Amino acid sequence: MPKVLKDIFVHITNSSPSLVCELTVVGFLIMEAKLILLVMDSPTSYVCRVNRLTPLKVPELVEEFGRRMLPIVEVIDKAKLLMEKLYILLVNDETPLDLEFDDGSRNGSIPLCFHIQRNIGLKISIFF
Repeated sequence: MPKVLKDIFVHITNSSPSLVCELTVVGFLIMEAKLILLVMDSPTSYVCRVNRLTPLKVPELVEEFGRRMLPIVEVIDKAKLLMEKLYILLVNDETPLDLEFDDGSRNGSIPLCFHIQRNIGLKISIFF
């Protein structure tokens, strides 16, 4: 999940490089009956930081529903507010579009997490 968040963050910062230090990307990690909120930001322009909320357990019993569901709703509401803030930043961004061709060098930017490497000399051996 952090790699996906970083790739989303990089994609947004490539379109709005002046907002790097103001952006916050939110993601949810859901495993079985647990919900974890992940928040990625960039305190400086060359590093990303991931903050992770302690796992919140989704209630399994009806008796626990009211007590355990309220913190989950609060976390989702805070995440929604962060997403709305990101949306407002992107809509109001007045960064001029760079219409020049990219020479392939990504100077001063945050690198992507996923890289595709092809093995040209792939050899398959079969032993009997």
